[in-house]
Amino acid sequence: MTIREFIEQKKRRFASITFVGIGLCLIAVFLGPAAPILWFLFLVGFVLALLTQLYALIFGYRCPRCAARWTTLRAYASNSSPILDEGLV
Repeated sequence: MTIREFIEQKKRRFASITFVGIGLCLIAVFLGPAAPILWFLFLVGFVLALLTQLYALIFGYRCPRCAARWTTLRAYASNSSPILDEGLV
C-alpha cells in the first residue's frame, strides 16, 4: 500500500464516521416533530461528526514512514487541481 492509498483510506474512514453523525442529525430533524425525545439523537450525531473532524484535523493524518503530521495535505491526497498542476500556487 502506497502512502497516498494509506491517506485515502484514513480520509474515507473519517468521512464515513462524519456522514453517520450527519445522518443521525438529519434523522432527528425530520422525525423530531413526531418524537421530541429525538433531540438526543441530534446531539449524539452532532458530537460524533464534530469530534471525528477535530480528531482527523489534529491527530488523524500522519505519514506512515516518518510519523510527521500531514494535516494540511489531507484535502489534496487524491484530488488534483489544475492550479497546483500548473505550479501557480
